[in-house]
Formats: sequence, C-alpha cells, structure tokens
Amino acid sequence: MTHIGQNATLNVGTGIGGGVVRGLLASSTFGVRDAGYFLAKTMSSMSGSGHYTVNAAGAVSINALGASTLTVGGANIVTVGGIHTLNVGGAIYESAVTASSEVVGGIKTIDAHDEIVFRCGKSELRMLSDGTVRIKGKNLIIEKEENINMTASRIDLN
Repeated sequence: MTHIGQNATLNVGTGIGGGVVRGLLASSTFGVRDAGYFLAKTMSSMSGSGHYTVNAAGAVSINALGASTLTVGGANIVTVGGIHTLNVGGAIYESAVTASSEVVGGIKTIDAHDEIVFRCGKSELRMLSDGTVRIKGKNLIIEKEENINMTASRIDLN
C-alpha cells in the first residue's frame, strides 16, 4: 500500500509537465504497472495526507480479479459526460442514512421480471408479473381534479 504524504500526480501519455509514464511505457499496461511500482518505492515513507491524481490523455481502465473497494471519508461525486452504464452479475444493495432522491429529465423505466414493491411504514404498493396490483394501507385517499373512470367486468365495493 502506498501512503501519499503530499500531492502526487500520475500522468499517462501527456507532455513534459510532471508525467511519470511516457513513450513506450505509456503504450503498454506494463508501463503503468512499472509506474505504480515506481510510485510505491518513491513514496512509501510518506505519511498519508495529500492528494493523488491520475490523468490520462485517453481512456482509463481498472481491472480487479478479486474484490474492489472504494472508501471515501467525505463526499463522493461522479460526473459523466455521456452514458453511464452499471452491469452487476448479482444483486445491488443501496442504503442511505438520511435521504435519497433521483431526478430524471425524461422518461424513467423500471423493468422487473417478477415483482416491484414500494413500502413505507404500514403502506405498500405491490405490482406482480401476472398483472396484479395490490395497494395496502391504513387509509386510501384519492385526490382528483376531474373524473375517476373504472373499467372491469366486475367492480366490488365493500
């Protein structure tokens, strides 16, 4: 593990200004590996404070054959100039201690093969793949501005 005691920058395929990986090293993945080894050797005595920056003139890829962990003590901000795709082979779990919000400027689509459940306290909205929609709650309040139209072969009230 390398501890950064001051600011450090790794520039890949860039000009003279502070780059570590240049020329033949920049054109091969082993060049980046060698640069990482160089950084580990030259900065191993630093105390762990400062900034670490990686700049690349092209794409950057990180591949882990095992697990990968990112721990951020402050804010984590991701800015994507184009499409953002996340592919997960297993389940996704998200947790927020206080609040969570999402804003979509156009259409939001959620496709689930079996079931979608929205739950808050004692209320629940459940949509099943067979077309069943269940609404559970202590009170059901429908506020409308115009008409309510119900169409079914049979409508039971009470």
